[in-house]
Amino acid sequence: MASAEGDWQVRRVIRLPGLATAGQAAGMEQLLRDQPGVVTAVAVPGRSRVEVEYLITQTDYQSLLQCLREAGYRLPGDWWSRLRAGWYQNLDLNGRDNARQSPAACCNKPPPRPRR
Repeated sequence: MASAEGDWQVRRVIRLPGLATAGQAAGMEQLLRDQPGVVTAVAVPGRSRVEVEYLITQTDYQSLLQCLREAGYRLPGDWWSRLRAGWYQNLDLNGRDNARQSPAACCNKPPPRPRR
């Protein structure tokens, strides 16, 4: 059975074209792990990407991208990366809103209406 926090944990892949060496990878992994809500961060220099698992109740995709930009990492700006970033951000925000609902929606039933 999953924990309540584990239900809101997601895995995302971030492409980083400039990621070439193991030293860069280690520094970036530590940078991401220091962010609130990040569970794991594993860089794969040979494939120029980092795999991040985080809790959407505490952080979101755009926050991680902003952290990488501020640290000087170059992110791809092609249309596919922008589309994927927007999609992941939307999923994270929807998941965060669902996590805040009490009780959460379950079993194909919408959450109850608030009483007036």
